[in-house]
Amino acid sequence: MKIVIASRGTSFSLLAMFAILLTVGMFVQPGNAQGTLLKAEPFDQVSVSERTGVNTHKIKPLFFPEGRPPQSPNPRDSIKVELLDVPGKEYEVQWRVIREYQQFEDLFLEEANTLLQQKQFDLVYQYIERLRRDYPDHKGIQPLWENFLVQNAFERFQAGSPSEALGILEEAKRINQSRPNIDRSISNVAQALVGEYVEKEDYAAARTIIDRYKATNREAAFPFIAHWENQLNDMASKLRDQSQEAIDAGNERTAYRFAQQMIEVSPTLPGGPEFYNDVIRRYPIVYVAATAGGPMDASPDSLTWAAARDSRLLNRTLCEIVGYGAEGGEYTSPIGTVVRSADGQSIALQLRPRQTSLTGYDLSRQFMAAANQQNRVSTTGFPRLIDTMAVEGVRRLSVQLRVPHVRPEALLRIIPQNGNHSPDQPQPNGPYDLVEGGEEEEPHFLIRDDYALIGPQQPREIIYREVEFTRQGLDAMRSGEIHVIDRLYPATAQRLLTETRDDLVVEAYRTPTIHVLVPNYENPFLKKRSFRRALAYGINRSAILNGRLLGDQEMEGSRLISAPIPAGINADDPIAYGYDTSLAPRPYEPQMTVALRRLTEVEMEKAAEENETEVPELGTVILGHPDSEVSREACTAIVQYLERVGIDCELKVVDSEITSPTEAEVDLLYVELLLTEPLVDVPRLFERYLPDEHLSQYFKLALRELGQSRTWQEARERFWTFHRLAHDELPIIPLYQIQDYFAYSRTLAGVGYRPMNLYQQIERWDLAPAVGGLARND
Repeated sequence: MKIVIASRGTSFSLLAMFAILLTVGMFVQPGNAQGTLLKAEPFDQVSVSERTGVNTHKIKPLFFPEGRPPQSPNPRDSIKVELLDVPGKEYEVQWRVIREYQQFEDLFLEEANTLLQQKQFDLVYQYIERLRRDYPDHKGIQPLWENFLVQNAFERFQAGSPSEALGILEEAKRINQSRPNIDRSISNVAQALVGEYVEKEDYAAARTIIDRYKATNREAAFPFIAHWENQLNDMASKLRDQSQEAIDAGNERTAYRFAQQMIEVSPTLPGGPEFYNDVIRRYPIVYVAATAGGPMDASPDSLTWAAARDSRLLNRTLCEIVGYGAEGGEYTSPIGTVVRSADGQSIALQLRPRQTSLTGYDLSRQFMAAANQQNRVSTTGFPRLIDTMAVEGVRRLSVQLRVPHVRPEALLRIIPQNGNHSPDQPQPNGPYDLVEGGEEEEPHFLIRDDYALIGPQQPREIIYREVEFTRQGLDAMRSGEIHVIDRLYPATAQRLLTETRDDLVVEAYRTPTIHVLVPNYENPFLKKRSFRRALAYGINRSAILNGRLLGDQEMEGSRLISAPIPAGINADDPIAYGYDTSLAPRPYEPQMTVALRRLTEVEMEKAAEENETEVPELGTVILGHPDSEVSREACTAIVQYLERVGIDCELKVVDSEITSPTEAEVDLLYVELLLTEPLVDVPRLFERYLPDEHLSQYFKLALRELGQSRTWQEARERFWTFHRLAHDELPIIPLYQIQDYFAYSRTLAGVGYRPMNLYQQIERWDLAPAVGGLARND
């Protein structure tokens, strides 16, 4: 049989041509493979017997009907080949002189295997990729890939990366379940990896590895499972014994710590879940993932979101807002009842002896002392309204007001005090004390045993775990490390609301937060209304809120605002009584920013010329913000927008309770406000954050008139006038309001529906264990 590969060519003897090539050294020279074929054009290689011996030559690839050279060709048959070094000519060679014929893919695979032996893994991977692309049906690809994975895994294991090695071995097993010794290799690496996690006390990760292979129901194939389960059970048993010893000694807090460690080490310890459940009932501790900063000694006078979160734990005020009715807030008193007369001219406080030891005399002295303190007199202070007081039956105090007030309960958010006290330094009376912690413990809230309103299963401690991002809190909640996330990033909250989840509950706060920029009036530019307007036009608030914070999702209650006044969750929300919807927020117009900045500079140049002083320079604007997830993201975007219009800007993290930009040494202060009763809180906002001398006479008059409203109709009309002034004068730059959400584990009951703040119903919280089948589903 004569094999004809090509019809064109010449009769010149191939053997003669080979002799010529030999003399000029153009044969394939042996040597170590170093990736020489990776980017080479395909060629075949033929070895022939010649007078000088067996020589190897590169030829252009030939086409064979079966795809491969014949296994037993007829020695008398010949093939026509074209040498790579002599292009354009074909030579005839008989099969009888051919000792070996290698196609390019075989040469390529051989070189890849050589590189694999040399542990050049990155290079070998590139070879595998080309083989898969150009020769996907080659039977040598899978063995090469398997060997590559196994050897690479061994190399990573030797380099001290058992987690990487385990992942690679699992891939090798996936492509060839019957590969010899693969299970033994996996078990050896897994045993080392679990040991590494145990040494780091990352027991959750160790259990994940054990449970994953245990679920295969082939424990005999992975002996590391039994080894580590025995080890962990021994460790957990010792912790249970230590916990029991602490219980016997009456130290329940220490007992909880040991029991918690026990369940972390081995949740399957025989009898362990039941023991843990009993300890939790004895001493429940709630862990909170804090995205808005750690625990603080917050005052009930503060208007920030973070303070509202924590002040409820430290202080109970005479009246507390619990929701909204048809007109304004609804209030209750934790220590008695408060009754307002129909005409709003008087108010009576009846104290309950079971809830407080206070008397009417204590409250009357407190009101009188506050009225005598000049620094306590303000447009929002209750003492300024008092005309006469009368104590009736020791525990009842009747107060006659000089002028009617539509919601005097809102002014009674003060901490009631026993006996002699300083109105500026009230003694905390809440359910918890803030413990600063030490070297071996973190700051936490510890329950006060003398608190009169302790609930039957109320948490004994509340411990914060500060997290930078919501996703970190969600990961910790899924692993059982925390029970509550204090505030969700808005876009994440929207995503979670669309999912059906059995492990957590997503709940909204009743009142949205108001986000504003407070200018530093010591900066001559920010003292100018034209420059404050320039800032308002230069910040794309819509893009920040809708794109950056909400992730291009709609969220009811989150919207731009034209003044620092709550706009409500929807059109029917009672809290929106002070917001004038006819005033639209300023749009994003960067060209107006440039023009208004130039106008400000012209005004300053003229003033400097008249006063013979130097012209102020703007310099770099420092933007201060609290260390919360929302403010970090928003302020990063604000800086970017301001720099686009030529205003250099830098960020600075400041304490969330700082009310003075001058004290914080910033030019703009980003504040997250919780204004639960606009009639009282909006005037308080300007009193706390802006000195009187920076407000116009009209503005100060509007603030005073808000506090003197006698009817709700009068309050609304005055609010709309005030809204117009706040929009035009821009003493504080409004940004947007956000409907905030929090999340909690289903193991925690009693949290409540749409609370005003996170701990509004802390006395009703009831933590059930999340192990042993006792987790709540309600």
